[in-house]
Amino acid sequence: VRWQDGTSEQGPLGPGLDDWRVRAFLQDQRGDLWVGTFSGGLSRLGVGAVRSLGMSEGLGINSATAVLSDGEQIWVGAFRGGLFRTNRLGERLQHWSPEQGLPGETAWALDFDVEQPSALWVGADQGLAWLHQGRLHSAGPKGQRWSGRVSVLYADPLKPGTLWISDRVNPIVELSPNGIIQHG
Repeated sequence: VRWQDGTSEQGPLGPGLDDWRVRAFLQDQRGDLWVGTFSGGLSRLGVGAVRSLGMSEGLGINSATAVLSDGEQIWVGAFRGGLFRTNRLGERLQHWSPEQGLPGETAWALDFDVEQPSALWVGADQGLAWLHQGRLHSAGPKGQRWSGRVSVLYADPLKPGTLWISDRVNPIVELSPNGIIQHG
């Protein structure tokens, strides 16, 4: 379903959108909608043709679990495939796996660090990582660390250094430089 100018438009899956089971959405600064699907990789819906980026295009993913963009670069979490950084053309620029410090095989959640916009937070199977200058770190710049599963995360712009995380099963966790509070 596409929502535009107050109306919705529904059509069949067509070329470039290979799976209707959606795991992640992102609208980038250019207005394109990036859709991470269960088995169809990552698709870009914009003005004109739909473009799919996955295994057959060389990106190395079939199942996109999270997507984040700064307008030029795109970070994509892949089910059991780690974390990828690509450009708008789908060219693989960098890949992180447990060998490079990713806490697990799947990056489930991504958000920019509000205090250092060139850095981002990565929620994975076995914890949280902070990606800065191409390297994954097990703790954030203010010592924030978490070793449980992170399925959803939010970097709070109103509370610098604070992250809200969840594994979608247990209570919401507020992780800050002052400590950890479990809500719920």
